[in-house]
Amino acid sequence: IRQSHCKHADEIFRRQCINIAFFNKEGEKTEELERVTINADELTDLPFMVGKKKPDAILLNSGDWGYGHFILDKESIEVFEQSLSKVGDNLDRSVIISQFVFMMHQLEYPAVYFPKVMHQIADEKNQNLIDSVWNALRQAQLSLLPLETVPKFNKECADFFFAKAKNEA
Repeated sequence: IRQSHCKHADEIFRRQCINIAFFNKEGEKTEELERVTINADELTDLPFMVGKKKPDAILLNSGDWGYGHFILDKESIEVFEQSLSKVGDNLDRSVIISQFVFMMHQLEYPAVYFPKVMHQIADEKNQNLIDSVWNALRQAQLSLLPLETVPKFNKECADFFFAKAKNEA
């Protein structure tokens, strides 16, 4: 695991204990490693991972144990853009959404792609998760999107939330 410093933060590596979850392409958790120690160094080797089959998606900080800015890798982004709604654990769904949001704020995940995450909450009942996505969409619209993309973005978001409200009425 590679640890790096957030932009505009102190440059201190911290020792942490996190959970790491593995998911298949359908968003099902296939394994969870609990209480994995991350050293106060840039790199932490995980020798127990040698020889394991690479999962389709990895969630660092499963269960929200750690404190930090955890980045989803390209493969995990692709899996969760398509199957976030199928992640069974509410807290893991929240952690994944938060990671997308933080990555968007740090310009590590393009705001124009965030509607992919939005569409994954079509059947979501947890109002906190819905609010989190709504707030991220508003922030994207107000400050992160190129101006020429805002009208299409606004229409897609409005259509989505009107349909969601209609389905829940």
